Amino acid sequence: MYIGATDTENRQKFETLFAEIASKYTSEEDKLIIKQFVQDGINECANDIKEVKEKIELKEQLKEVAEIVSLSYIAKKYFNKSRTWLYQRINGNLVHNKPAQFTNNELDILKFAIKDISNKLGSLSIG
Repeated sequence: MYIGATDTENRQKFETLFAEIASKYTSEEDKLIIKQFVQDGINECANDIKEVKEKIELKEQLKEVAEIVSLSYIAKKYFNKSRTWLYQRINGNLVHNKPAQFTNNELDILKFAIKDISNKLGSLSIG
């Protein structure tokens, strides 16, 4: 994309496109349509950023969990899946040419699994 470009070539392309749009679309209706289009693009980018941020946060949290509890155990016990399946979703690996990700239901199961393990560990008494 050219928006935000810092190199001379792409910045020039942006300026050229911007000037062309500004000269062709001058009515108030055109301006409103362009404004809405740009706002929709900004909203879409914001949603994408939020999604990426959530994935990074989940990955960081699971990294710490993996140091304490076997992710293989979580995969088998709570999902009836392999450790590989769980890691594919955690890391967003390509599966059938699509990035693997958790469904909302799977995220709920994962949250339950971590809470359940936490409760089990918290109720242990060595003694």
